This record gives sequence, structure tokens and C-alpha cells, in this order.
Amino acid sequence: MVGIPTLQLLGDFFISTSGAIPYVIALDLKRKLRSRPKWWAFFMGLIGLAGNFTTLTASWLGFLSPGPEFLYFENLSRMLLGLSAALLVTDILNSSLQGIRALLVLVAAAPASSILLYKAQGGNPVSQEILIVQTVYFGFFFWICLSYYSLILFRYLEKITDTHFRPLTTSASVLYGIVGFVFLYAVPGYLYGVISPQDRLFLRSASTILGTIAGIILLNVALRLKIAIPKPVRVGRFEILPTGVREIDKEVGGIPYPAAILVMGPGGSGKTGFVSQFCATRLEAGDSIAWFCLEYSAEYARGGLRISSLNVDMFERDDRLILVDCYLPLSGIKPSERFSTSTNLTDISIMITKTMELLKGQRKWLMIDSMSSLVREHGIDRILKFLSNTAAKLAVAKAGLICTVNNKALSELELAIIQEQFHGNIQLDIFEERGRLRRRMRIVKMPTVKGSGKWCNM
Repeated sequence: MVGIPTLQLLGDFFISTSGAIPYVIALDLKRKLRSRPKWWAFFMGLIGLAGNFTTLTASWLGFLSPGPEFLYFENLSRMLLGLSAALLVTDILNSSLQGIRALLVLVAAAPASSILLYKAQGGNPVSQEILIVQTVYFGFFFWICLSYYSLILFRYLEKITDTHFRPLTTSASVLYGIVGFVFLYAVPGYLYGVISPQDRLFLRSASTILGTIAGIILLNVALRLKIAIPKPVRVGRFEILPTGVREIDKEVGGIPYPAAILVMGPGGSGKTGFVSQFCATRLEAGDSIAWFCLEYSAEYARGGLRISSLNVDMFERDDRLILVDCYLPLSGIKPSERFSTSTNLTDISIMITKTMELLKGQRKWLMIDSMSSLVREHGIDRILKFLSNTAAKLAVAKAGLICTVNNKALSELELAIIQEQFHGNIQLDIFEERGRLRRRMRIVKMPTVKGSGKWCNM
């Protein structure tokens, strides 16, 4: 008959495997989205995974005796694994850490409260008190991270499928939370001699069952996400990527990558809005973007992205989004931005090279909004050379390009020459109908599919 220590180790291996599942799911999602995980979060999870199984194996072989030391190393490695999974899936959703910060208050206060409770009951520690506090802290943190992780994962599923799974969303998170509080009660009680090994084994069995149910729910979510996240369609050497603009995605499936796309339209037709929506969509999908602001400040562009509930600060901090202010220097105001340059074509070209090297992400995009001011300042001949040099740089960086231009501010000849430098062309317009201003768009040309050329209201 298998003894209690063997049953405990079997339970530990099972719980460790269940804890590794969220980490593996997060890595798989990052891979499918073609987004590289933060190296420190990736290695944190690997260290936690290796450390947990090493601790269990050492205990199984008799190199590490059961007790506070074993629990300490076991729960420390689990904490690293759970925290890594939570941070990876948070990065996928591109949300802030406000949710987990709120939980940290509880995580920090609960272990100390538990120790004080057992001291009040006359419990005697079996080892150094700091070791017990750390053991409880790391273990409880692991389960709270999984509780938070499940909420974030379901939120992501709801976001990309536009459906709601509220009862299912809360069930996995609640189950992980219950396991966390059972752990908080059982481990200090066992270490202080208040709970017998048999009672602790019973509580561990109950926790394993609850954790298993939560793990099955998470696996179900992972399968749904695999179906919900479409693989990029390839047409020749291009990938077709969603833009977030419903009319474009419906007609041609998205914008080809890496390609050069010109978006033209008169003032007020929505060119900057299109760029902002495209940037928000592609950043959420794991791409990186350098946005050159020529006719407004970088702060204005930043505000447009924040309207989309995007964590702009995080993307800029991670060099996934680089906003280059070319507007304020024209007025003699020294911008406080990290990146700024004049409208001199040589300066812009140097900054393009720099930003392409700094951008992190498997897909890179260059946004230039708008080309109209550059054409007026430098003339069409110099602009053609600039576009040719830029295209060569982007080909080396395997990056896409989106430029906007006010077609009413250029002559027909200038516009025709510029259009020839791009693979695709999208035209926006603004018109009056029944006393109201309305916007419309059409696909003039696209290298991967033939657009209808018909106007559609936006």
C-alpha cells in the first residue's frame, strides 16, 4: 500500500503539472500571435518549472526530507511559474497590471494574519518563522496568480470572440482562489503543529480536485482560443493582416504585410483615425510600430491610441511603439518626447533607420502621417528619392509602410507619381448628405486582391 509521503508526492507532481499548463498555454498563444514573450518572463517560468520538478524529484529520492525546507523550495518555484504565466497572458491582452496590484495587498496581508492567528492559538513554530512566512507567501501567491490568470484569459477570449462567458469566467478564478485560501489555512497549521498530517493530506486532496476542475476549464478556453485566433492568410509573399477597420477587412481581408500602402483623402476624411485604429489593432496582435507625426504632436497621437483602451505607456516602454514628433520642432518648441526630429528628409531618414533597429516584434510597421507637408516643403523629385531609400530600408528590416496624403493638397500629376511608389492604395472621402457630414472609403488597388473600387460608407 502506498504511504502518505508517496501520496503527497503524487499530489505534488499533479499540482505542479496543473500549474505548468497556464504557462504552456500562454507561450502557445504568444507563438500563435507571432509575438515574442518577454525574455525574463519566459526564463522565470522555465526556472520555476525546472525548480519545482527538481525539488519533487529530490524529495522522492530522499535527498530532501519533507518539512518546511521542502515546502519552501516547492512553493518558491511554483510562485515563479504562476507569476510568469500571469505576466505572459497579461502581456497578450496588453492590459495594465492594476488588477494584480489590487490582489497584491491581499497577498501581502494574508500570510502575516495567518501567522498571528496561529500564534494567538498557542501554536509553536517547528522552524524559523521567516521560513514559514515565506513558504505561505510563495504558495498563496501562486494560487492567486492562477486566479488572476484565468480572469485575464477569459477576458481575452471574450474580447476576440465578442461573446460573454461570465459564469465560466468566474468559476475557474473562484476555484483557484479557494485553493489559495485552503493552502493559507493548511500549510501554517501543519508547520505549527495545529493540523495533523492526515488533515493536511485531506485538504491537499480537496485542493487537487478543485485545481483539476479549474485546469480543465482553462484547457477548454485554450482550445477555444486556438479556434478563435485565425492563422494569417498568405498570398504570395504577403501575409494578410486585419486592420481593425471593418470596411477594409470585410472587402479585402486586411492589409498585406510587408507592403507599402498609401492612404489618401482630404482633410477631415479620417486618415489619422485610420492610422490610429490600425496601430491599436496591430499592437494588440503583437506587431511593433514607428509612427512619424508630421502634422500634429506625438501627444495627440498618443491620446488617440488611449481612446482605444490601449496601454500606450507599456508599449512605448517595451519599444513596441515609437512615436516620433516632427511637428513641434517646426514651431521652435523643444518637444519633451523621447524621439523627435525635424522635417528635413535626411533627419527623417536617419530616424527611420534608428527606430527600425529599436523596434521589438516579429512584424514592424512604419507610419508616416502625412506626406503632404513633405511634398510641399521638398518637392516631388526629392520625395521620390526619399521613398525609394525608405523602401530599401524597410525591405532589409522586413517592415511594412503606411503613408497618408491629402490628395486635395497635391496636383494630379504629383498624386499619380506618388501612388506609383506604393503596392496598395486606399482612398477616403468626406461628403455632405442630408445636412450631415459623412465619411466613405474605397480600395483603389491592392497587391493581393482586386478591390471592387466602389465607395462604401464608414
